[in-house]
Amino acid sequence: KIQSIPKIDFRMNKFLYGLVRRVKGPISSGVHLMDIQIENTSLEKIDLSKLQVKLVQGRSALIGQTYAIDQTELLPKQKARVRIVFKSEDRGDLLLFLKWNEIESRVAIPGRLL
Repeated sequence: KIQSIPKIDFRMNKFLYGLVRRVKGPISSGVHLMDIQIENTSLEKIDLSKLQVKLVQGRSALIGQTYAIDQTELLPKQKARVRIVFKSEDRGDLLLFLKWNEIESRVAIPGRLL
């Protein structure tokens, strides 16, 4: 089992700040975990129930990936955790796609972290 603690941060817009906290795996038969932290930097409550998360390797989304968010509403300065479970036999680079309402963000995840 390998665990990487990357320093990859991103901003979706002026209200949402993200940080890739951990990449762990392979746990068993190529299964990996990725933990992401999303922070509400606005002064308003934000509804995260519309957040969509997807990992892409090469030109296609990883098959069988799932994700869970520990909270659907974020008060100002509050943080949510997102965990992505995915399978990857390849150590190639990944692209993390996040979409909230109409705002999209892409984050490069180097394959060396897998």
